[in-house]
Amino acid sequence: MTRIKTFKVIFDRKKKNFLFYFEDLKNNWHFSKIKKNYFLGYFYEEYQKTSGEYLKICIDNNYLEIINDKFGTYNVFIYNNPTHTIISNSLSNILEDRDKKQNIDINIQSENIYEYFCWGYMPASKETIYNEIETLPPNGRIIITDEIKISNKKYDIFQKEKIKYKKEKYFEILKTKI
Repeated sequence: MTRIKTFKVIFDRKKKNFLFYFEDLKNNWHFSKIKKNYFLGYFYEEYQKTSGEYLKICIDNNYLEIINDKFGTYNVFIYNNPTHTIISNSLSNILEDRDKKQNIDINIQSENIYEYFCWGYMPASKETIYNEIETLPPNGRIIITDEIKISNKKYDIFQKEKIKYKKEKYFEILKTKI
């Protein structure tokens, strides 16, 4: 896996293909279509479960998958219009395309301004201060082939494994944790 700083995906709805760009840790931008895995943050896998704070991107020819962690630690912004979709972990990557005259029309939602400046983000929402841009929910997944599929799995962060211990084992574990 390759660690990156930021990325941008441009999906053309008419041609049904995508372009994937990423910025490496040395601030160099690259274009990729080869089979490779990228990530932001950290993670570890144990017993086929992934833990950590991460954003994983898997690319293979005409298939791209973006997965974020259970808490949505890294934002993924999604801009949609009739001709294309832009997905990035940075709003500036989307807004800079507006400056390149790619028919991107973005308006600020006046209803969300107060909440945004109060918290610095939009809490517990996939909305942003922009009408046309939303975020990927926590534990979300985007799959791009010749179309875009966005899904998320609700995750109970307070879910506990029920393990029964004998009284002696319980006190042994308790002593090692104190």
